[in-house]
Amino acid sequence: TSTGSFMFKVRVTDNSALLLYDEETITVTVTTLFAKNDRGAQMDATIYPNPVHDKLIVSLNTTVESLAATITDTRGFELARHEIQLNGVKSFEINVSEFSPGTYFLRLKTKDEIKVFNFVKEE
Repeated sequence: TSTGSFMFKVRVTDNSALLLYDEETITVTVTTLFAKNDRGAQMDATIYPNPVHDKLIVSLNTTVESLAATITDTRGFELARHEIQLNGVKSFEINVSEFSPGTYFLRLKTKDEIKVFNFVKEE
């Protein structure tokens, strides 16, 4: 959150012989900070219940026209994709009753942002 010069000391050690190491001091100079996004409120969401049995409810903190909701497993395989037209509505449901018990990721993508949430499917 500030500009200036910052010093870091880095030490690399050989694990087979702890007496062998190299140490360097690195200086990082920050000259410019990125401005906060001025496009308005950023999208955030609450998903519940978590763990879920059949219907996952997604409640948004702001209105968006549409979004893509993608569910992947822990290996990154896409299991479901929904293109959702919200038209001012701030919540929607996703049916996950056919999924096996386990951990999944819900990726919400609008035209401006991407948010990822994890949830647990129970029997």
